Amino acid sequence: LSKSFGPTTGSFVANATVGTGIFIVGNGFGLFDSSPLARLSETACEASFWISDTSLICSHASGVGMNQSVSVTVSQQFVQVDSIWSFSSPVVSNIWISNSPTTGGVSVTLSGFGFGSSADYSPSARIGLTSCESSNWLSDSSLLCLISSAGSQNLSVVVSTGTLLSASLSLTFSYDVPVASTVDSSNGPTTSGHTITLFGSGLGTHNFSRVQGSVGGTNCQTSHWTSDSSMACKAASGIGRNHTFIVHAFNSSGSASVLFT
Repeated sequence: LSKSFGPTTGSFVANATVGTGIFIVGNGFGLFDSSPLARLSETACEASFWISDTSLICSHASGVGMNQSVSVTVSQQFVQVDSIWSFSSPVVSNIWISNSPTTGGVSVTLSGFGFGSSADYSPSARIGLTSCESSNWLSDSSLLCLISSAGSQNLSVVVSTGTLLSASLSLTFSYDVPVASTVDSSNGPTTSGHTITLFGSGLGTHNFSRVQGSVGGTNCQTSHWTSDSSMACKAASGIGRNHTFIVHAFNSSGSASVLFT
């Protein structure tokens, strides 16, 4: 083959000239054009152009996948070479929305190419290591991802079609940082064990955010996740006034507008 990869949309032969299709080299293709038939895996080429006894050109149909076979049939004689052809990997070039609340539920359009010529190829996307709640094919160049609940910053965006994966996008996606709005009590004893409940957002919809609170730079003795909007902190012993309450989740942090004494 003069090409071992090609676009997922197929049909990139404009005419029967070398360099515009898959140029298949071999022998026994016939001393005259006897309408040889070339196939990529199980799919016949949209057109097979006989060039000579040693070469022909395949205008391939659309498809996805890698390490596919190429076969040629001439006058009921058949030959096949395995794992010689791959469609181009999908490429993500833009994200129309680059952030989401940790609760997810935001629809994000991914742009690029190589997503397949129809929904039959079932392309899917993920943000970091978390799959989109749903991936809806729009065209070979766009895909709609319904963001799942998760967290963290600067996550890679990956699209897969069949066994092909896109390279991680240099433009990354981030979930909103945690926000600490208020606490249920603004003062407590100097001894440890006083429980403070913090209210805010972005703490995660499940207890996977590794939430951690701190008062005046001292970590809570225990930090207990309650919901995306609240957590409980068992304060360590301390003294002083107007300590800032900070909550950490998903490698990000937010500070409360109400201070603790």
